[in-house]
Amino acid sequence: KVFNRDVPITRILNEDGAASAVHSPYLVHAKGGARYWNNDRYFIELNFIDGRQMRNDIISKKLPTIEEFKAVTSCLLRALNTLHHHRIENEEAPILHSGIRKDYHMLDTDGGAVLIDFGIAGSPRVDGYQGTKGYVAPDLAMGGDIQFCQDGDLFALGITLFEWLYGKYPYERLHLNAKPIDTKEIRNDVSQPLRQWLRKAIHTVSENRFQSIDEMEDTFQASLKEMVIVPDIETMEFVEEEATDIALPEPILTFPGRLDEGNPFVTYLNSLHNATG
Repeated sequence: KVFNRDVPITRILNEDGAASAVHSPYLVHAKGGARYWNNDRYFIELNFIDGRQMRNDIISKKLPTIEEFKAVTSCLLRALNTLHHHRIENEEAPILHSGIRKDYHMLDTDGGAVLIDFGIAGSPRVDGYQGTKGYVAPDLAMGGDIQFCQDGDLFALGITLFEWLYGKYPYERLHLNAKPIDTKEIRNDVSQPLRQWLRKAIHTVSENRFQSIDEMEDTFQASLKEMVIVPDIETMEFVEEEATDIALPEPILTFPGRLDEGNPFVTYLNSLHNATG
């Protein structure tokens, strides 16, 4: 990845450090160490992903089948699980992607997905407004600042998955207590447990959203099984569904030691106190 000349070196090192700190088949990976190309521009070396952006499918209204949706969603949940459960020397050191949107999901040729671009990744924090309007939960925006937290990543993922499944953004106007658009006229092959799961993921009030990647992932898997109880804002129902198994490769959850190990440029990421723009 070659960066434009106006991209701050701190952002380049931030992306390199985060992308080299975690290993998963569902996350883009950097070899570690920003380099200067042709004495002109910085670049980092990332693994090649043979696929297309989810954004292209959304723009062209190419809706996924339910089986495609289940497989890709499982991959992206695994990706966030790896990030949010990152550890340094046996201590929790979660990494937030902080910029999830439809541009940063690559749909690979095997029917899976990979999460890319760690430009504003960092620890849970309050920081200046970064990210893309429409993918930031309204209750996490505080004037010119944002509270970066795990359920913010989960909200952004939910928004993106809703767009892909239905081909439309879920809200006419995003604000606190906004209600999602009616999807029954768009497609009728989405089970009620899956609809309820998505509604919870994109709720505009934090206490009504998934609080952790574990909760979101477990509830998604439960929605694919025989019976599930998923809290819905308007109603709560018991819904019986046929069991569905999704076969995915096991993620490689091998974490390196420190973020700066072998890479002196990213030592500041060890404590993960702040993210740079």
